[in-house]
Amino acid sequence: MENKKIIIKRILKILLLAAAVLLSVYGLQEYVVKPWDSSDQRITGFYMEPENSLDVVLMGASDVHYDFSSCRAYGEFGYTSYPFSCHQSTIGVWQTQVDEIMRTQSPAVIVIEINGALYMDEPVHSDENLRFFTNNMPNGASKDSLIEAYSDIYEPGERMSYYIPFLKYHGNLRDLGEAYSRAMERISLRLRGRTRLKGETTILGTARPGHVLDMTYEYGPLPLDPSHEEVLVSFLDHCRERDIPLLFIRSPHIIEEGDKKNIGRFHMTDRVAEIVAKYGYELIHFDRLHGEIGLDETRDFLDSDHLNLYGKEKFTDALSAYLLDRFPIEGRTHSQDVTAAWDESLAYYRQYREDMESDYANGREENFGLYTSESRALIDKLSAELEKKPAP
Repeated sequence: MENKKIIIKRILKILLLAAAVLLSVYGLQEYVVKPWDSSDQRITGFYMEPENSLDVVLMGASDVHYDFSSCRAYGEFGYTSYPFSCHQSTIGVWQTQVDEIMRTQSPAVIVIEINGALYMDEPVHSDENLRFFTNNMPNGASKDSLIEAYSDIYEPGERMSYYIPFLKYHGNLRDLGEAYSRAMERISLRLRGRTRLKGETTILGTARPGHVLDMTYEYGPLPLDPSHEEVLVSFLDHCRERDIPLLFIRSPHIIEEGDKKNIGRFHMTDRVAEIVAKYGYELIHFDRLHGEIGLDETRDFLDSDHLNLYGKEKFTDALSAYLLDRFPIEGRTHSQDVTAAWDESLAYYRQYREDMESDYANGREENFGLYTSESRALIDKLSAELEKKPAP
């Protein structure tokens, strides 16, 4: 009998030790070793939004979060939205994104910026882009299907590392300073419970373009890369079968003489428009609408591919007016808690904008990097400024 008790105690000790090891690995994986940049934060933040609280969701590459402001749209037009986007997002993840949006939200429309369909001579997905999502989305069927479709193409034999990122990123423990910073940023966001700035990314630099081409007249379409067109058609079949409300856009760019990349993408946008029209969807080619939006290529762009603060506000207003005119957004209501959270985010955004303009006007270059992601330092700075202001 005594021997049996000893054996049971040993088994319990082994089980407790195994549990402690697993918990330690999980904690290191989730908060210390996994990469953390603005895209990781933005995707994590999407899943922190209350269910069915977003009227509009936007998806795509950096063109989305540089060119559209959810807080601006809420303050000026009264609807909730979120940029479910990451750097260099490719067409290969569109179906997963749409499925995740419809699983967690019930938007009046999903807006898709089409850059990910226009990457010529590049794969429909990349390992970096794949991991932005698999590292930050919850386990489930969508994650499984994404890993199943692409993991063995980009990293053969490494499928398990998509489920256990510690296997991929354990080397990040070598730099303890960076590891500590990642952990504090992730924990800080979890403690906040939601993103304060709703995926905001802005820089107040200004492009210095050369000879900007007039792209208002018709050029005619160029073909897509065959692999991208195949994925696009499959994606459209998927969405039409499920009656998912979509609007496709090509956000504004500076197209200069000799810029083969953006000239080519301009033409390919017309091909995407032809394809999506066959499925009953619309594409707005904003590269043809700079004048209508009021964009000034010498003031409103950060570079040829992205808008700065002033251009972002103009584009957000133009797109918002169109969305409200064409989709059943007005009249949607939300709980008091959701409205209060968005009112708070709007206050943070206005302070964010004020601080950014002040820092740039006064040459405080040490702060410029703050405005590209929702860091602890940025939130602390904005909170301190808001606390100084009298209550409305």
